[in-house]
Amino acid sequence: MRLLDVQDLSIYFGGLGAVRDLALTLEEREILAVIGPNGAGKTTFFNLLSGFLKPTRGKILFREQEITGLEPHRIARRGIVRTFQSTKVFPGLTVLQGVRAGCHQRVQSSWWDIIFRSRVFREEDRRIAAEAQGLLEFTGLSSRRDAQAKDLSYGEQRLLEVAVALGARPKILLLDEPAAGMNPDETNRMIDLVTRIRAQGVAVMLVEHNMYMVMGISDRVVCLNYGQKIAEGTPQEIQRHPEVIAAYLGLGAAYA
Repeated sequence: MRLLDVQDLSIYFGGLGAVRDLALTLEEREILAVIGPNGAGKTTFFNLLSGFLKPTRGKILFREQEITGLEPHRIARRGIVRTFQSTKVFPGLTVLQGVRAGCHQRVQSSWWDIIFRSRVFREEDRRIAAEAQGLLEFTGLSSRRDAQAKDLSYGEQRLLEVAVALGARPKILLLDEPAAGMNPDETNRMIDLVTRIRAQGVAVMLVEHNMYMVMGISDRVVCLNYGQKIAEGTPQEIQRHPEVIAAYLGLGAAYA
């Protein structure tokens, strides 16, 4: 089933088209990678999907309903949640508190319930605490639950950012360079996590320069260059695509 349908999406800054006439789809439980050289429009595209930028023209449909130009929190509540290139964790909170903060996006208690700690609030708080602990176990961070986020290693902070995003129960998880700056062991850990996220029924779209990760887990790959889609296909097709080789991969590219 199609989750996302992007139709002729464009955004111009002055006369510069950062994303131009982009069309793509995302299916249920699919892992789709978006690749391309620096300045190709990849992060701008994520900003459009998540509501941080408003398109000049085009449409974004989520489950056949248009979400073009909605505010970021409204898009997140519908089920499209993102991470960022640079880690966005709560440095002064413990790991568990940070994940709980992610879960609180779905809190139903009223301000009255929260202020007076009503039975409804206490039950919801217990549920969120259990859910947050489950997410720490899922992401492999349970042993670090009481550490402050600022004291985590870089790789652990990236995992924490994913755990916080999962607290919002996304239908689509947008990962912006999840393996950036990671060593091979950390990259493999992230690959395993993304694979298990898909197994939970979440579709994943990732922007990534690490071709080992892209070619290893993606069902489809889209390549952008100068804001336009120049190729789309399986990882094997993309590796052999002449425009992708010329614009991004380079001659002789080969990945496991």
